[in-house]
Amino acid sequence: MQERKSLLRIAAGFLLAPIIPCVLFSALLSSVSSQWSGFWLGAVAMIVVSEALSVFVAFPIYLVLRRFRNIGARECALVGIAVTIILNAVSLIFSTNPGYSAGDGGGSTILNGHITAHGYVSAIISTAVQSILGVAIALTFWFIAIRNRHHAGTQA
Repeated sequence: MQERKSLLRIAAGFLLAPIIPCVLFSALLSSVSSQWSGFWLGAVAMIVVSEALSVFVAFPIYLVLRRFRNIGARECALVGIAVTIILNAVSLIFSTNPGYSAGDGGGSTILNGHITAHGYVSAIISTAVQSILGVAIALTFWFIAIRNRHHAGTQA
């Protein structure tokens, strides 16, 4: 019975953890940019991407990690950062198509399929900011799925 409850908490953690942090992060971004018209679209997009990352990246990492050590808040936070870095690295690699150019308010980020110095700096800053969301989701997962799990068997 205890094992089943533990599995349900883990499943709930992976499914529910992205929701509140993504809504709060979208609210933060909307308030900083003073553009609330895209709040819900941004929140839903973040939730969808975060759920996919939870299933296809974080869950396999969790399965491997739990075989070798107890998982605490620190491990979850580090996985949240790692998943964010993986997502941004893959995005950066696949954004370099020949003839493609892009930019932001600070200048060109990709020019003729090559990432500019400004593009690298922008990607690093973006990854750092998104890592806050990754850590928030990972700690929410820890709170739902793992916190107090090791002591649950001694409480009756």
